[in-house]
Amino acid sequence: MFFLDVLSRFAHVGTAITMVGGTMFLLFVLLPSSMKIEEPSRASLGVAVLGRWKRFVHFGILLLLASGIYNYVRAIPGHKGDGLYHGMVG
Repeated sequence: MFFLDVLSRFAHVGTAITMVGGTMFLLFVLLPSSMKIEEPSRASLGVAVLGRWKRFVHFGILLLLASGIYNYVRAIPGHKGDGLYHGMVG
C-alpha cells in the first residue's frame, strides 16, 4: 500500500504542476507570440493547440479528482475523531 500512496501523491502534485505550468505557458508565451503572425494562421494554431490541450486538461481533472479522493480516504483513519480536519478538508 505504501507504493500506491506515494504514487498517488506524486500523481496529484505532478498533475497540478503540469496543468498550472501549461496554462501559464499558454498565457504568457504562446498567446503573445501568436500575435505576431497573421490572423488565418493564428486561428488555425489556436484551434490546434486548444484541441490538444483540452485532452490534457480533461485527463488532468480526472487524475486530480481520483488521486485527491484516494489520498483523502487513506487519511481518514489517521484523523479519527478530528471533526475540524474532516470539516476543513472533506
